[in-house]
Amino acid sequence: MPETSSGADVFPSAQVTADIDSMLHLLRIRRANLVSLMEELGPDGLEPRIRKSKLLGLSREALQRAIGGGGLTDEEAREVEWAMNRPRGWLDADHRGEPD
Repeated sequence: MPETSSGADVFPSAQVTADIDSMLHLLRIRRANLVSLMEELGPDGLEPRIRKSKLLGLSREALQRAIGGGGLTDEEAREVEWAMNRPRGWLDADHRGEPD
């Protein structure tokens, strides 16, 4: 006779759900901060975006993925912070509402 599974086997634990929520929050914060940094670098468009990716230390594909919501890896985030002379972890903090 086949074993029946409990709901615990099917649904993620509260810790897994919290970890996923935390990761999604971090991706949103990094994206918002990256967009802010790109605005500091000037107008957008295809050619300027290619130049911005180089200034930020990212490949064009990585920049497009990050802007599109796919996020930055930890390594990419640290590279952007270094390139833009921001302290380590700057991209991971919510800077909305702070004065310019």
